[in-house]
Amino acid sequence: MNGLQEKVKQLNSMITESKTLLAIELFYADDVVMQENEEEPRRGKTNCLAAEKAKVSKVSEVHSKLLNQAIDAKAQVVFSEWKITFTNHQKNNIPAH
Repeated sequence: MNGLQEKVKQLNSMITESKTLLAIELFYADDVVMQENEEEPRRGKTNCLAAEKAKVSKVSEVHSKLLNQAIDAKAQVVFSEWKITFTNHQKNNIPAH
């Protein structure tokens, strides 16, 4: 397994273990772009981390499942599609937007 594939494996494990904030800090590029469904893209690691912290503070549980992933080792780029379910503090499921 090459270096990128090993890092992606570690990243995926952190996300499925609800360690998303740590994963963003350790693995995301400073110029990352994240987009959820039809929302406007969030640009930059600082903005993405702040948005994720705000979201996590409102929920009691997060369940993540990797749906699809493409790794371009030559370009050192990874594209991932996740299904993420949040449970708020009142135990109501909140679908990811």
